[in-house]
Amino acid sequence: MTTLNQSISVNSYQVVSLGIAMTQTLIGSLANGFMFSINLMDFASQRSLGSGDSLLLCLGLSRFILQWILFTINLLSFWFTDLAVLYIPKIVFSFLFFSNTSLWFATFLCSFYCIKRNLTAGFLFFLLVSFAMSVIFSLPPVYVTFHRTGNWSIVKSSSPFLFVRANIPSFLTVSFLGSVLPFLIFCRVAILVVVFLWKHVLKMKRQERTGFKEPSMQPYYSAVKALGYFFLFYSFYIVSFNLFISGIATLNNWIGCFCTMLIGSYSSWHSVVLVLQNTKLQKALQKIRYYCCPVNQTVTDPT
Repeated sequence: MTTLNQSISVNSYQVVSLGIAMTQTLIGSLANGFMFSINLMDFASQRSLGSGDSLLLCLGLSRFILQWILFTINLLSFWFTDLAVLYIPKIVFSFLFFSNTSLWFATFLCSFYCIKRNLTAGFLFFLLVSFAMSVIFSLPPVYVTFHRTGNWSIVKSSSPFLFVRANIPSFLTVSFLGSVLPFLIFCRVAILVVVFLWKHVLKMKRQERTGFKEPSMQPYYSAVKALGYFFLFYSFYIVSFNLFISGIATLNNWIGCFCTMLIGSYSSWHSVVLVLQNTKLQKALQKIRYYCCPVNQTVTDPT
């Protein structure tokens, strides 16, 4: 049986939260849409893409959709609860699917940047693995949350995630399992890079050389920064999401608004960082800026 409390009031914190979600949706749409469009145009013109560009293409698309799903969840939570009752299972499945998919693509991208292996031959395999694992770990949480028990309800809530269930620990457990495997892969790659850098520093000390300033080491430093950004944004995303689902964080105070910002920053601001760290995307940005804001050139009279 499905019940709904129709009198859901909207407070100032929820309005601020929706404003944050709208801003991050705009930023995420621009950043992820830019990543997707540039690489799609390259694929259309060259009929092929490198491993890193292919991963950026898929990551941009999955995060673009994830960003709008997050915005839809916030919108339905406070203004369109009748629709939320009808579409919550589909929304939750879509949210978990694209969340897991974007995590897999981001993990593969970080791994590619760190080990610089050519994944072109096996890219289709990695793509299929991403979709298969995302579906496997998206369906069980939806089942245990909405179909395993007869009653579920949407009540007056200050959380953007409106579904309230007695078996919410099962939902958290299964959804956590969907993210733990790619995150462990990411951690393994990060450990390998850190160990390599540490061995290099020790080697430079033995040779009495300043290893940090060597140009050959710059790609490794860039890889460490990419790993650090990904770990930071994803940790904020997971912690904030679990705080909302468990009911610890609400939108009756500024803490809930802050968690809303952290959840949206994973698929928006981290994509901005990826754009700024990618040489090809930087050149594309410069071309767009040149066409939109051409530099005024002064013409001198030869006479």
